[in-house]
Amino acid sequence: MKWIALALSVGCETSPLDVPTQPTPHVPMAQHRRGLSSAQPLSEAARVPTCPDGTAATPTPLSMGTQVLTTDTCTIDGEASVISARVDETQWRWTPGADETNHTFTWIGVDSDEHGYMALRYWACPRDGCERATFFRWGSDGSIAPVGAPTAAHAWSINEAGRLEYTEKVGYSAGYSVASASQANTWDGTSFIAARPPTVVTEFDRWICEDTTVPVVDPASGEPSGATVSVGQGDAIEVLQIGTDQPLGSLFEYRVNGATFWALNWEQTCAG
Repeated sequence: MKWIALALSVGCETSPLDVPTQPTPHVPMAQHRRGLSSAQPLSEAARVPTCPDGTAATPTPLSMGTQVLTTDTCTIDGEASVISARVDETQWRWTPGADETNHTFTWIGVDSDEHGYMALRYWACPRDGCERATFFRWGSDGSIAPVGAPTAAHAWSINEAGRLEYTEKVGYSAGYSVASASQANTWDGTSFIAARPPTVVTEFDRWICEDTTVPVVDPASGEPSGATVSVGQGDAIEVLQIGTDQPLGSLFEYRVNGATFWALNWEQTCAG
């Protein structure tokens, strides 16, 4: 009987390995990430990048509608340079391209679909005519993505129809072109399209260089007609209309001293 009691005693012992446990519920990977992110947020020091000289970059928060964009700035060769930008509540990060300088982010507004837009203005190269603007859309789902390709835009807004619109001077050479064509473009959800016909912009309303002669061209072919128009220093210049049979921004009709003529790529060259 003793051996029966012993067997019963041993059989009633429960190993720790046999203790029943509740099954661990499956948690999607995204929830794991959110849990780690909220439970263990990165410190400001961990988020801020390091400058080329080894010092920490200077973070600057910028209000973008209801969100906050933070730019990180370093002093490089004596000048302040933005080396990165981020939105800490998302995975979005931005860094500049090679040779780019003078980066500035600005908030534009919200379109009719409740998407927000911001503009990044910068210089793509150290030469004249390299000023560019890139647009980003803040989706209603929190996503951030570039809108179209970099542009030469100089003005932008959310138009009366609730769409992103920007204006650029097509074929314009800053400081040289006598006239330019201002073209407004609207984002249609897929690409930028011309919002309306271009308008004339007079860049120089007087001739600032020494006396000269301007070759007259045929507006249809763009070829020289053989005639010229004399223009003296200080003469008033009127820009009448844009030519449509040549690349936009290259051909204009002018009036100087009562003479009306078409000229192709007319520029001043005595100042720059």
